[in-house]
Amino acid sequence: MNTGIRGTGNSTALLLLITAIIAILLSAGSSANGTVSAAGTPFTAVSPRVTGTATPIPPAGQWVAVENEGAVKTWIWQPESTAVARRTPSPTPIIIIVAPTTCHNDATYLSDVTVPDNTVIGPGQPFEKTWRIENTGSCSWAAGYELAFQAGSRMNAPTHSAVPRTAAGETADISITMYAPETAGTHTGAWQMIDAQGTPFGQRLTVVIQVPDPHPPTLTPTPLPPPRQFSARLVKWWPNCGSTGIKGTIVEPDGSPVNGLRVRVWADGWDGSLSLVSGVGLTYGPGQWDVLLRQAQTGKFYAEVWDWQTGDNSYVRVDSEVLVLDFNYTQQNCQPDGDGHQWAEVQFVRNY
Repeated sequence: MNTGIRGTGNSTALLLLITAIIAILLSAGSSANGTVSAAGTPFTAVSPRVTGTATPIPPAGQWVAVENEGAVKTWIWQPESTAVARRTPSPTPIIIIVAPTTCHNDATYLSDVTVPDNTVIGPGQPFEKTWRIENTGSCSWAAGYELAFQAGSRMNAPTHSAVPRTAAGETADISITMYAPETAGTHTGAWQMIDAQGTPFGQRLTVVIQVPDPHPPTLTPTPLPPPRQFSARLVKWWPNCGSTGIKGTIVEPDGSPVNGLRVRVWADGWDGSLSLVSGVGLTYGPGQWDVLLRQAQTGKFYAEVWDWQTGDNSYVRVDSEVLVLDFNYTQQNCQPDGDGHQWAEVQFVRNY
């Protein structure tokens, strides 16, 4: 293979080689289309006719052969800066996801402004129930927030009621018009706040009323037990330093005396003693009686009408109230001007 250049082309080949070297040195000053130009005009390198392949030396770039007419190749030098297009990579987008700020709902019961629990309301009567509650959550109550019926007796109220706009930490009075049921008894309804999605939250609010029976049953009065046949009362105490006892009278309700009865007096641990028959004896007036006790008695004694004389040594037991008497003896209180309890005056009244 002959690698030389034929005939008269030697000068041309040498010129091309020199031109290539100059192009390498002046590549930094090349024109925009990549050809070497001393005066701004592209330089056209014409390849000689060769029997072999001439390989240009591509320094810091590359030669690009452009085929022209007449088998003439034009080599255009493209430096590295234009041979390989430099692409500035697009910046990778940074996506910042900001989580939405969330709040929570809550409500706390404060008081019943109207209709406290167990208020009595007539059947079918309208009333307005008002609760005072506090927004103890962090969400404001806006459009869509309502008080909703939950359980119990709705009392003809709407199932939902709008609430005023209420910021977190504020209080609100919520009112609902209701009607007392026709049925007598205790009626209770439960209500609760809901948000715009219908989710309940907070404490339940209750309304409790009492509906009376419009036709209460007629009560038959329970008859009182008949009074004792003889009732008793203390008339007064008398001071007496010389003796102790009980005296008195037995009378009808109109005050007329009743004769023929005996009075029993006794004490704890002592069976007692019976008086003489009332109204009988030298010292007794009509209806009068007495029982003499030992001197200077202190303590409780009891007295009652004991029996009725129906004949000689024949007596019938009677029903009598028992009177309790508290005797109190001292040497000071038994004096005439003292307040001693030495003699008791008693009256028994015959009721039937």
